[in-house]
Amino acid sequence: MTFKERTIAASPFDALDADLVLRSSDNVDFLVSKVVMALASPVFADMFVVVEATSGRPRAATACGPDAPVADLTEHSRTLDCLLRLIYPVRNPRIERPEDALDVFQAASKYMVDHTAEDVLEQFATLAEKQPLQAYVQAYLHSTEIAMRIAARASLLYPWFEIAKDSHEFPSLSHTALIRLQEYHAACGAAASSATLAAGVTTSVPEQKPWFPYTHTSEWRNHPQPRFYYAAHPWWREALGGLAKILRSTPHPQMTGTQRFFGTMLAKAAQASPGSKDALCSALLAFMEDYPGRVDHAVSEVRL
Repeated sequence: MTFKERTIAASPFDALDADLVLRSSDNVDFLVSKVVMALASPVFADMFVVVEATSGRPRAATACGPDAPVADLTEHSRTLDCLLRLIYPVRNPRIERPEDALDVFQAASKYMVDHTAEDVLEQFATLAEKQPLQAYVQAYLHSTEIAMRIAARASLLYPWFEIAKDSHEFPSLSHTALIRLQEYHAACGAAASSATLAAGVTTSVPEQKPWFPYTHTSEWRNHPQPRFYYAAHPWWREALGGLAKILRSTPHPQMTGTQRFFGTMLAKAAQASPGSKDALCSALLAFMEDYPGRVDHAVSEVRL
């Protein structure tokens, strides 16, 4: 509705017993409670003192009307509506576009509504998993480094060629920013692949893994005792090589825990050592619990 040519926001920000007006950049008035806003944000609390001082109105609550204290904000009404619904005790809004999530995130950061900023980043991360390049572009346009890293991480769920094929749809993304994402994707692929291969060629500590059955020694210069090395079964090296190939193109830790991979390895293990299936199954389960963390650590070391 309108009030003397002003647009009043939708419920619950249209209550006439509210004691402050937040006016958006597109001239929409949000009628809010100073108590709720002050509890949510120290920036809003300080802002109200200034607004009341400049308006000449007392700090006591008054009904919203033509002379109610007004705080003019720079955010669009769409952004303010989402931000306020995240602050107020109402159902949280569902953000469906990366750019909207970043608008709200920047507003929440600006007004120091920290818990809301964290919630919005989580929604942005969910959107980025479905639209990594669009999320990356919007993070770039919003100059939000943390969001760029989140979107870049989400891009690892897809091969680079799937991401790059849509790059022409985003002319606002600079060539430098796109190359930066491509190099990050490639570096993560190399790191995940290396972490995979390192899990199974040779080891000096077998940890009773059944895929390290062979031993040989190596004399070290100026070392009084030989070192023992345990070489992996060929089926194990072959399986890890296949997984390393997958992770080179899609180097996200989520790609490490597929049931298909586990089933393939178990089948190969049973063929190679038919008498130790139970031990192999138990060892593979333990490996699959630990292995994603290794890949995650390797990828996390790569900087965008």
